[in-house]
Amino acid sequence: MSYDYSELHEIDEYTEYTRSYDTRYVAEIKHSGLGSYRVLKDLDEYILAKKVEAQFVKWDEQWHKIILRNKAQEEKENNQNLADERTREAEEQQEAISNILLDTLEIDDTVNWEVLKDYREYKTPNPMRDLSKELRKVKYPSEPIFRQKADMPRRENFGPYLSFLDKLIPALKKKKEESAAN
Repeated sequence: MSYDYSELHEIDEYTEYTRSYDTRYVAEIKHSGLGSYRVLKDLDEYILAKKVEAQFVKWDEQWHKIILRNKAQEEKENNQNLADERTREAEEQQEAISNILLDTLEIDDTVNWEVLKDYREYKTPNPMRDLSKELRKVKYPSEPIFRQKADMPRRENFGPYLSFLDKLIPALKKKKEESAAN
């Protein structure tokens, strides 16, 4: 796991000579977040660079764990504060609910219907005042004219229609007359 906290790194590099007149490379490194300080030395510059890099990776992991721990702690505190606030609200609501009957008994809730009635004059006139006047304007219908009753139907009016062929053949004529009689 590699995290980029390079803005927290400080490096001071220089060289020094050993008793055997070898060149030794020195790196003084510091991690500002942790407040850690260390001096690394090696005869090979490449190996020193790898040591410095490994040390910074180690410190960055420690710093990342601290950041995660702080975030978790902060989130835990925020959640606790939120829970405390909601608990207070719930307790207040429970208190209000438990006292609702007592509060209602102290208040007179009877409805005074007389106060609610509206005695103002209507903007449109009362139709009952002008009812007799309006009724006089109404024209009564004239007496109905009934038609006379129709006469009873006569059998001659419902006779069969006989064609020339029916008059020649008596069986056809008889059949049509029976049909008309029915």
